[in-house]
Amino acid sequence: TGIHGDDPVKLYRELCEVAEDVIQHFKSEGRTLPIPYIRPMRKVA
Repeated sequence: TGIHGDDPVKLYRELCEVAEDVIQHFKSEGRTLPIPYIRPMRKVA
């Protein structure tokens, strides 16, 4: 499975649908979502 294709708008829409499905699954299981993890940007020399 996966999200593949040449149309970026369609791909983004599908990605959003998958993310929403995962969120709904977590909610239906009574689970909390993982804590967001953002890596700090590196300084470019």
